[in-house]
Amino acid sequence: MNCEIKPLCYPKAAMFCFASALMAYNAFAVMKAAIAAEHGRQEAELLSHDYVASAIAEATDGMLVALPNERWTEMETISTADFAAEVRTIVGGIDMTRHRKSIRGPQKPPPKQTNNRDSVHCSTKRILDKRSEKPC
Repeated sequence: MNCEIKPLCYPKAAMFCFASALMAYNAFAVMKAAIAAEHGRQEAELLSHDYVASAIAEATDGMLVALPNERWTEMETISTADFAAEVRTIVGGIDMTRHRKSIRGPQKPPPKQTNNRDSVHCSTKRILDKRSEKPC
């Protein structure tokens, strides 16, 4: 219970937010497991959480408008096996290349420094000392 958000001020509001976060994480875990079952474990590991969240946020409004209410009420009473089959069918059509993480390439080594006598730093004090040694 250390994850309570202080600005919510009320324990019931904090518990609601915590329960919502748990529900969202469980839905994400189901989706990731379905992707691993359909496309393989390696593809599921290469999945970008940010790209998936953006795709879900963009598609949600359209789904609510396009799908009739009967489809949503059907999902409330669906059996677990039928739900899993439905999720695997949906996930099977995902283009995984659009939702992959951006992997950074290897870092280039720094360039080697060359020790040319012409480019070696010489302090101003040494230059002034050499000038004072010369007879005028």
